[in-house]
Amino acid sequence: MVSQDKTRLQEVAPGIWANILSIIGPDGGGPNAGFILEGNTTIIVDSLITLRAAREMLAGIKKAGGKEPSFLINTHSHSDHIIGNQIFAPPAIVIAQENTREAIMSEGAAGIKRIADMRPNLAEDLKEVKVVVPEIAYSEAMTLNFGGRSVKLIHPGPAHTLGDTLVYIPEEQVLFAGDLLFNHIIPPIMGDSANWVRVLTWLEGLDIKAVIPGHGYVGTKEDLVEMKKFLQRLRREVKKCYDKEMPQDNVITEINLGKYRDWPHQERLTMDVAKLYKEFGSAS
Repeated sequence: MVSQDKTRLQEVAPGIWANILSIIGPDGGGPNAGFILEGNTTIIVDSLITLRAAREMLAGIKKAGGKEPSFLINTHSHSDHIIGNQIFAPPAIVIAQENTREAIMSEGAAGIKRIADMRPNLAEDLKEVKVVVPEIAYSEAMTLNFGGRSVKLIHPGPAHTLGDTLVYIPEEQVLFAGDLLFNHIIPPIMGDSANWVRVLTWLEGLDIKAVIPGHGYVGTKEDLVEMKKFLQRLRREVKKCYDKEMPQDNVITEINLGKYRDWPHQERLTMDVAKLYKEFGSAS
C-alpha cells in the first residue's frame, strides 16, 4: 500500500485504521482519512484528495479484512477530504453535518477545480471526479451503533469550518479530528478561531488515546493541546496588532510566534491574519 504519494495505513486500535498521506507537504502532511471495521460493517472517515488515493484506501480496507463500505462520514466540505466520495458511494451512505452538506452542494465543483488548478500534477486524476453530496445530514450530534462499538459524530460549532464533524469512538478512546487538528502544521482558519480554542479545551476532558488528524501524523491528546496553544498565541499576537490598528500587511513580520515559526505552511498566516481581523472586528 505504499504509493508515490507515500500512503501509510496504520491500525491505531483494533479495527480502527488511519490512512496517512503526503500529497500535501510536508512528508505525512495529508490530507488524511481512515476507516472503522466491525463485523460486516465498514465506516469510512473522509475520502481523500484523488480518486487513485481513494481506490488505494479501498484496497487497504479489503486487505485489512473489511467488507463493502456501509457509511462514509465527511468531516467537512473541503475538496481534499471529499473528492474520493464516488469511489465508496454507493454502496456507502454518505453522512455529514448539515452545513457541510450545503457547502458541498453549492461549492463542491468549484473546490475540485481549485485543487486541479493549484496542483497540476493531480489534474489528470481529477478529470473524472463527480460531486457526491451527503445523503444524511445531522445538526449537532449523531451516533452509529454496531457490534459493541459506538461511533459518535459531534458538531462542536464553527471552528476550522462552519460544518466540522468530530468522530469519536469512546470504547477505544480514538478520535478522528478532521481538520480540527493540523498536527504541528499551520492551519487555515475558515470558521471561528475562538470557538476552535474552546472545542480543543473541551476535548482535553475526553478520554483519548489516539487522534487521527486531518493533516499530519497520528497523535495524542497532547497534540490537541499544542494546536490550542498555537491558536491562542496567534490570536493574542494578532490582537495586539489589531488594537494598534496596524495594517494587515505588516502583521506577519510583527507577530512573535516563537517555536511555531518552525511549523510548515507559514504562507497560511496571511489568510489567518485577515480572518482574525474580521473576527476581532465583528466582536467589537
